[in-house]
Amino acid sequence: MSPRKSTVVRRPLTAGPGNLAVVVGSLSHDVRSKQLPSGTAVASLDLTTDTAPRDTVPVTMIDPPRSVTRLVSGDHVVVVGRVRRRFFRAGGTTQSRTELVAERIARTQAGRSREAAIRLAGQRLAALGDAVVPTHRRPATRDAPR
Repeated sequence: MSPRKSTVVRRPLTAGPGNLAVVVGSLSHDVRSKQLPSGTAVASLDLTTDTAPRDTVPVTMIDPPRSVTRLVSGDHVVVVGRVRRRFFRAGGTTQSRTELVAERIARTQAGRSREAAIRLAGQRLAALGDAVVPTHRRPATRDAPR
């Protein structure tokens, strides 16, 4: 009798993102807001992590709430979103930028807003965990007597 192979059922990632990023840190500068020709508002900021090594992460948010556009340099925030690499033409060459596209940005001192951001991250993690579900587990092996 041949051993059973473990099969993996893959579900489409419609319930959650294929990638998830949660970053906590301080704003390196005030939020920059601009209006695109399409009418869409975009907020941009740079977030510097508090732990060593101190990394700076570029963050963008589409149609940000007013609370995000009011953030200033030094504000401590939690950002939940996804990582995206976008390509664009500048100076006759193709360039790229990797950034965190925020779904939620909350001050770490703002209780309900911070809790909502953490809850959202948990929901996205749970959805990501449900995306790959093993249908068969191998039985635990017993240690051979010594």
